Amino acid sequence: MALAHVTASINKPSFVPGETIRLTLRFETTVEDLETVSNISVNFYRVDVQRNQFSLGFGSAPTLEGNTLEVSKALPTNFRYGLYIIQHVTLCRGDEPEESEQEAIAFDPVFFAVRTAVELPLSSQEVFGLSNEMGRRRTAYMRQPIKTTKAEENTLSVKQFRVMIFGVGCLLHATQQLEGYSITPLGTGLSHRRMHEIVNTALEGEGTEGLLFSEETEEQFERSTPVFRILYTTVEAIDHNDAIDHCRAHANLLFQILGLDRGQMPREFACVASEYESNRRWHLYQMPGYRGNLLSDFNPVSTANRIEQTLPKLQADSFARLLLKTYADATAELDYGFSLLRYWSVLELVADKSIAKDRTPLAHPDGAPILNRKGKPETTNSKHGRVYAHILANDAFKSHGTYTENGSQKSYMVGRDSSDPAYTPTTELITLWDLIRAVYAIRNLVAHEGQFDLDKAMTGDAYQQLAARLKKLSNPDPLRFIKQQAQQVIWREV
Repeated sequence: MALAHVTASINKPSFVPGETIRLTLRFETTVEDLETVSNISVNFYRVDVQRNQFSLGFGSAPTLEGNTLEVSKALPTNFRYGLYIIQHVTLCRGDEPEESEQEAIAFDPVFFAVRTAVELPLSSQEVFGLSNEMGRRRTAYMRQPIKTTKAEENTLSVKQFRVMIFGVGCLLHATQQLEGYSITPLGTGLSHRRMHEIVNTALEGEGTEGLLFSEETEEQFERSTPVFRILYTTVEAIDHNDAIDHCRAHANLLFQILGLDRGQMPREFACVASEYESNRRWHLYQMPGYRGNLLSDFNPVSTANRIEQTLPKLQADSFARLLLKTYADATAELDYGFSLLRYWSVLELVADKSIAKDRTPLAHPDGAPILNRKGKPETTNSKHGRVYAHILANDAFKSHGTYTENGSQKSYMVGRDSSDPAYTPTTELITLWDLIRAVYAIRNLVAHEGQFDLDKAMTGDAYQQLAARLKKLSNPDPLRFIKQQAQQVIWREV
């Protein structure tokens, strides 16, 4: 983001919802191409104790006068009251989106307040005072001490520590500030140089010429291993081991949250603790490996928001921790069958808790009874029956799609029937029950035999054959289906 020589100002320090705010950008030096700016994108952030929250974004064609550009926006009538900040804009040059050039411009923060109609207007000095007060409260929030369980039980021997946990496998674009700790991207990744040296040493030991070091490979390795730091500013503990153990356990929960629906959770690779009073330091290194998890933020503070909402639930509810840990293990698993088994376990855990084992007959979404091969009703007495009842009750299972097989396009629907507007005579209808039984067939083969053998399943029972066909075509893919259902469970339960 460019720090252009720009001064930003607004038409007044406080507003009532519905009033128009005008933002003026004054360029201190002559800029010849200001007339080419066709649009200015502006974001308003609400200033809260925890962090600035995105509230409103808009783009507008500016008016040009000399070295100033001005845009205006009528605040929504339901705009939330409070203190707001503007600290950057994006200039767009060119009328055609595919040919336009964008330039991010940062400037000294501009604060304004939004008040009720019955309140008196605020002066610039009063708004400045609000921003200072919010800054003091935010500093206290950032430095809030974190107490270990042992420190709470033994207050007489408490010491203070600063602890840093280093993680790999999570791409963050902005610092995430939370109460007493922060998560910061370090803007780099791990190096493969030492591995390169090990390979060359082995090659030379065999009398073979070593490999040339590739800067391109080094850059790829660094990009694929994004690292970050979790900083615990003040940890009150009885000793350094207590401080480290507490922060590592806390960080492991954060890793699980960061890994939600991201392909794999990040892992710790180093930890450093220092005691404030003595300046002594302790450290340890882990060897996590890396399997490609990347986490991109659309909203720069979304990660901190998610952690703040989820962490208290995990700390207070052991069942929620079990669900999230099982889900996180599934996202970290590379083997298709093992991953599916763990996602199924999430559904099974919740279904066992929410669906009674009372032999309640099961039915299709249209009410038609589900019968077994002997013509008797399927019931909630079985594990797969309870999982089916749980998924059916949540009503978030219907899907459809197309794919190409042997040069021809085909379509399928899950949980729908021929009355669906998208149905055609060639559409394959897959009932929710059949798909769940196919997933369960894979689950059973993995649980009982350690793997899902595609060739063996092709000669198995009807559900094994369906599972093998769906896995081969990936339309719909059994693993993707059960993962989506498990994710929905996680967000409802956690």
